[in-house]
Amino acid sequence: MGQLFTACPMPNRLRSAVKAGTLGPSLGLLGAAFVIAAAGAKVASARLQSDLELTCDAPDVSGLIFAKDAGRLTQWIRDRLSTPQGGRLFASLRDLPLEARASTLRSRARAAGLSTCPMADAYEEAARQAAARRDVQKLCSTYTFPGLSRLQEALRLQMIEEWISEQPTDGVVRALAEPLWAADNGRARADLLREAAYGLDLYSCDVARVMAQPAVVSCEP
Repeated sequence: MGQLFTACPMPNRLRSAVKAGTLGPSLGLLGAAFVIAAAGAKVASARLQSDLELTCDAPDVSGLIFAKDAGRLTQWIRDRLSTPQGGRLFASLRDLPLEARASTLRSRARAAGLSTCPMADAYEEAARQAAARRDVQKLCSTYTFPGLSRLQEALRLQMIEEWISEQPTDGVVRALAEPLWAADNGRARADLLREAAYGLDLYSCDVARVMAQPAVVSCEP
């Protein structure tokens, strides 16, 4: 005789709902709740997307330049963010170094389907400018070249060129090596150094001052 299979017993609450005829309306309410929740999630996602677009496009839309108006541009973005998630994302960017801000924001923008992100570009350019400023500050500091003022012009140039050759190949100071070598004299080299410093909003360059002067000869034995 074959084995008799029986279905699993129906839970009591479900059996009661079937008998009472209330199961259909309950499922309908549950489905409506899911629809409402999905719609809410979609709206929240769209608002976050809007915040991300606003952050990326801020330099173009606001007309503010990050390098000159970083504080005003930051406040402009804050005032227009519409979601807590957008606010947290923007706040997290400010805690990162400039280089990391650019890569993080660009990554989020690409994940959201944005092909461009001017704000990430602005962070990247600011990072390059900051690195260039640090390098030129070192180049202009006599602490980098101890005893420079006591050397003759050819040895001064040699000391500076040796230091430049040790810097990153894509750094701004590497681009100064050839013009410094080709310059006619110390004054011309000083002008090149001052021009590089002024271009980065550095208004003093001690090495340029030394290069424009003859060697200091000590009378001590």
